[in-house]
Amino acid sequence: QLLTEKLLDILRRLKAPATFFCIGSKLETSAPTVQRAASEGHSLQIHGWEHSAEKADLARCEKAIHDLTGEEATLYRPPGSEDVRDLSGKPVPYPEVDPYDFLRPSPKEIERRVLLGLKPGCVVHLHSGVRETLEALPDIISNLRARGFTLAAMPQPTKNQ
Repeated sequence: QLLTEKLLDILRRLKAPATFFCIGSKLETSAPTVQRAASEGHSLQIHGWEHSAEKADLARCEKAIHDLTGEEATLYRPPGSEDVRDLSGKPVPYPEVDPYDFLRPSPKEIERRVLLGLKPGCVVHLHSGVRETLEALPDIISNLRARGFTLAAMPQPTKNQ
């Protein structure tokens, strides 16, 4: 949780919105951090109740996010997958750059991988609990902006789509 607080500090300082795919079972014990993320304009979405695609329990996650933040989750990224889906299971096609930061390469390597795979409309897939990611993030954001990219949270489909 401490790393997530530091991540939020970096994002606030650099005015960079983000989308967080949350593990539902951890939301209640992380309530202040979750509420801070929402109040600072970040999007909170579903990663599953546990870090297991078999135990997704989307409705339970959706309720937990709503109860803590008043916000409606509309996206789901199954654990172990780079695919993003709406809550009905329909794929939401976003080109993605995944530097596999969870394998803990150096901060410079994470930055290199992000910048190498970058194209307009991309989603950059990073993990909040990785120290190397936190170290790389300011340089990644600076380089994205220097290349003319605008940072935004992932657009969300409406529930009626």
